[in-house]
Amino acid sequence: MNRSAPKRVFLDWDKPLLTESVNWLIQKYPSDFENLLIGVPGGRSAWHVRELLAQSQANTLTPPKVVTAGRIPEEVLEYDITPASSFLQSLVWQKALLKLGEDELQILTTNKNLVDGEGLVFADEIQGLYRELAGEGHWFSTLSESLPIDAPDREKARWQILAKVEKIKDELLEGMSFCDPQNTRHQLIEKHRINAEKQIVLLGLPDMNNVLKDTKQFMLRENQQRATISSLGTVVSPDGFTFSYNSNGYAPNEEFTIRVFDGNNDLKETLNRSSFTNSGSITISSTTGFATGTCRIKIYDSNNSIKDMEYFNLYSVSINSPG
Repeated sequence: MNRSAPKRVFLDWDKPLLTESVNWLIQKYPSDFENLLIGVPGGRSAWHVRELLAQSQANTLTPPKVVTAGRIPEEVLEYDITPASSFLQSLVWQKALLKLGEDELQILTTNKNLVDGEGLVFADEIQGLYRELAGEGHWFSTLSESLPIDAPDREKARWQILAKVEKIKDELLEGMSFCDPQNTRHQLIEKHRINAEKQIVLLGLPDMNNVLKDTKQFMLRENQQRATISSLGTVVSPDGFTFSYNSNGYAPNEEFTIRVFDGNNDLKETLNRSSFTNSGSITISSTTGFATGTCRIKIYDSNNSIKDMEYFNLYSVSINSPG
């Protein structure tokens, strides 16, 4: 999939924004919603877009995924540890706040009862502040260390206590084998752990926070690096076959992994190739042991991102017995 630079599209004011946006989407992607990820300003907009798509004449059985813009990084990042849900995060923030001493709590709030629903509301306020900062790449811990020297003592104490709560929250989630998607996503972006196959469309968003910008920039860069496999067509078992590959935009020492799957989607061959010459050919000498049917060849770069996939049909020779 080739991806060009981000493009801004302006629609007429004659009709509601979301209605016009869905009409534009259907014209732009008439039958290919499977890899489409749509970001909207809020939850009500997401529900309305899903409703409009369901009522539309789109020629597809697979609807696109519609999420609030803030959730887009979580949808394309490849997590090793399950990210905690918003509700679980709220409960953990509340539990972390309850581990503070009474003197520390008084610096944050005048509410002494954090056990019941009021405590959960306050935890949500703290979590909301944390998310706002995380969206721009900041944390309670980093802010507490970068306050001006002449900042009031109470202000310094407030950020230091929030940094302490942040640390307790991380320890609690780790103990439950969950991660906080707010801070983990920065690490995953830096490690290139992003599914760059998704097409992202943002509806009605005037601006993006830093995390969303970093995610889109990485996906754009990933798709400027391309590797392709030649088409094969049909192979008759047990014959072998030869295919070629080409790559562009990679460093000379980039190593690709090529995997061949048979008709049962079982892995039959794994090969490593350098892109020193940006191209090459590979011969599989025999298809003995391959299940017949639709087989696949996939090429991955050194970040284990799949860059291309080709299908070929494998048949066996049938011998008719005399009648």
